[in-house]
Amino acid sequence: MPPLLEIRDAARQFVTPDGVRVAALDGLSLTVSDNEFVTLLGPSGCGKTTLLRTISGFEDLDSGDILIDGASILDRPAHARPVNTVFQNYALFPHMNVARNVGYSLEVAGVPARERTRRVGEALELVSLSGFGERSVRQLSGGQQQRVALARAIVARPKLLLLDEPLSALDRNLRQKMQEELKLLQHELGISFIFVTHDQEEALTMSDRIVVLDGGRIQQCGGPEDVYYRPANAFVARFIGESNLLAATVVSADAGGSLVEIADGTRVHLAGRSLTPGARATLLVRPEAIDLSAASETGGASAGAARRDDGLALSGRLAQAFFGGTDYRLAVEVAGLDPLKVTARGGIGAASAGFAPGRAVSLFVPQAAIHVLEGRP
Repeated sequence: MPPLLEIRDAARQFVTPDGVRVAALDGLSLTVSDNEFVTLLGPSGCGKTTLLRTISGFEDLDSGDILIDGASILDRPAHARPVNTVFQNYALFPHMNVARNVGYSLEVAGVPARERTRRVGEALELVSLSGFGERSVRQLSGGQQQRVALARAIVARPKLLLLDEPLSALDRNLRQKMQEELKLLQHELGISFIFVTHDQEEALTMSDRIVVLDGGRIQQCGGPEDVYYRPANAFVARFIGESNLLAATVVSADAGGSLVEIADGTRVHLAGRSLTPGARATLLVRPEAIDLSAASETGGASAGAARRDDGLALSGRLAQAFFGGTDYRLAVEVAGLDPLKVTARGGIGAASAGFAPGRAVSLFVPQAAIHVLEGRP
């Protein structure tokens, strides 16, 4: 069976006002399976919205192909493609009530009134808006309008639903609630979703797969844990979450693993990893993977050094501490390195118990939490 959606070598260029050609899509290929939640993630201008618009038919490709169920859809206009789009601004009709907004596409398609009423009712029930049909959309909150836009998109039963940053206008609490509802709705409907966002946390929370884009190309495509813990390159490592990227050189390697030295001269043995001696590398360490303790509790650097065979041990001094509600975000100065970002669990009195700036600390990163990237950061 062919995938639900297949994009082959998609290319699209735009010309800036000063005549420079910019590649929004640069030979991009991607497949999406049935009942899959795929998120397009990347910085502004990376190509994610252009890709969405070419799938929906609002933008043409310069070259390449787009297939649904194995058949090209390039010659079909937007209204004839088996996809629907939920826009960032919802694009509701202000002169229509909720029911007419949701059922408008069915009305245009000539669906009989009784069938239309039934399907509109089902769609409103799915988005928890039963009984809202006669209300004006102007009487609805932002979250309710977002639900109306979703109901309108799913009432026609598309094969594929495209969502272009539909939650960006909502406040944080409502946004988190809608993230949960969207994911549940997607599984209940059995429809594939392609979701565009610039919010990393949103992508990690909701997605079956994340497609990280930059410069019109896919930098990595994988599950949320793969993209977060095993980024394909330094761009993904920097873009997804907080990261510490340590320049390193491979000192030696044998059947048991590789010995790597970072910029301050500290060495760490990485068991089971065969690297090329002399090669340059980058060690990725996530802030939450670093175990921090007051140096006075462990006997200072000498105690950390005893654990070098098990991971990376360093000594430093707290430079900054920011309280984030559940965690502390710390900056630790280590001689010979850029300040390290550390995330530590907070609690009442935690700052006075060890997170006070200026305090000497010991850091330890287990081998399993160190990801190796090729080249320099």
